[in-house]
Amino acid sequence: MKRIATFLALLAFLGTFATATYAGPDEVKKAKTASEAISALAASEASAVSVDTWKTFSTNLIHALRMDNDGVRMAAMQYIIRYNDKLDVSVAAVDVARIYRNHDDDNVRRMAVVALSQMNSSWALGYLRLSAHYEKSETVRHTIQAVVAQHEAATGPTAKIGV
Repeated sequence: MKRIATFLALLAFLGTFATATYAGPDEVKKAKTASEAISALAASEASAVSVDTWKTFSTNLIHALRMDNDGVRMAAMQYIIRYNDKLDVSVAAVDVARIYRNHDDDNVRRMAVVALSQMNSSWALGYLRLSAHYEKSETVRHTIQAVVAQHEAATGPTAKIGV
């Protein structure tokens, strides 16, 4: 049943690329199904060409990250990773950190780690740096270490707490 719902959501997502509709923040927030939310996100992405529309798209992503559906949250994280330089979603860092800490699937947790690293939030990178010591999954720990090392290589080393 989950696979059918995911397939339908993906189909609706791909179908929205052909439309040129604009989705405001209320469309994602008021979406009743995952396919409606993903369609609204895709429509918002397609129309996000100016600063104002990127701001609206960022708002849509924040609302999507706070929804209960895993597929919608994963799509939002993928958009954050893809368009990180144009978005302002740092207020949702706690929501993505919650996905990282509480999700059962290590691959989703790894995606959340990468999304946190792309949010341009010093809090998120500090959180990842500290949580690497307590991470039980080896693959997630390696992802955290790679993300932190990449950030430090790009910006220079920062003060480390507790090391």
